[in-house]
Amino acid sequence: MKTIHLIVPLSYGEKIETAIQEAKFFLKNVGIQTTVSNEPCLGEWNLSLGKTQEAFSRGLWNIADDLYDDGFVIKTIEKIWYVVSSDETGVLFGLYEWLKETAKLEIYSAEQFEMEEFTFLDVNKKVNPSFAYRGRGWYPWNKYDVATKNRLRYNEPNWITFAHTMLSILPKSKYYKDHPEYYATPTPMQLCLTNEEMTKAFIKESLENYITPEKLRGRRTGIFFVGEEDNSLWCQCENCKKAYAKYGLTGVLQGFVKKVTKAVNEHVEKTMPDKINEGIYQYLANI
Repeated sequence: MKTIHLIVPLSYGEKIETAIQEAKFFLKNVGIQTTVSNEPCLGEWNLSLGKTQEAFSRGLWNIADDLYDDGFVIKTIEKIWYVVSSDETGVLFGLYEWLKETAKLEIYSAEQFEMEEFTFLDVNKKVNPSFAYRGRGWYPWNKYDVATKNRLRYNEPNWITFAHTMLSILPKSKYYKDHPEYYATPTPMQLCLTNEEMTKAFIKESLENYITPEKLRGRRTGIFFVGEEDNSLWCQCENCKKAYAKYGLTGVLQGFVKKVTKAVNEHVEKTMPDKINEGIYQYLANI
């Protein structure tokens, strides 16, 4: 049986560990055995995953720094494949691309995939996705998740806010006493979406407390999710009822979110190179 030696960093996280296990799993399916070490096996075929000492010795640690976190570079030098990214997720995604190149890996579902005979060939690719971040918002249901294999992240810490966020961004504990009109009538469990002063306060809170370098925590991308609360207790003030009649509930919600999105995008363009994600939930999705 042929062997490929996996070279791993001296220390690594969950995504590199997943890459190791995925490499073992898929290579076994095409009759390739694997070993794991911090050092290459000279004269044999090796696969270097991430920022290994071997990649450092070749001056490859920074070759993917101009790419998004999900981007990667695959390079072949003297029977060693190097998969390098600025982020461990990019290394995992690069592994799947390497398997596609060397064994024609195709993923159809979480349990179904196809591979052909493994080919020992040079692979040299630089892949940068069109989007800085692509992901779905919930957890995987099994170990070998089809979304991950198709380069989608899942419910990771790129979230600045998530799901039902309107009342956490504009908390009643801070505003309700002096501005009850900011909240739904008669039950203050949603916002009054036609109140322009509320919209200004909401944007101010968003920019000052959420769209900040501190909230990004060094990440290249952040997802700011503006979502209504998990109920149907919409404001019944006269202005809102007129707006519902004219635009529909979805239209009123979309109008509010568009104003917030516009303000956040303008702020981001001036202060940070990151992008805004507009999450949709329930009535916001009915467009």
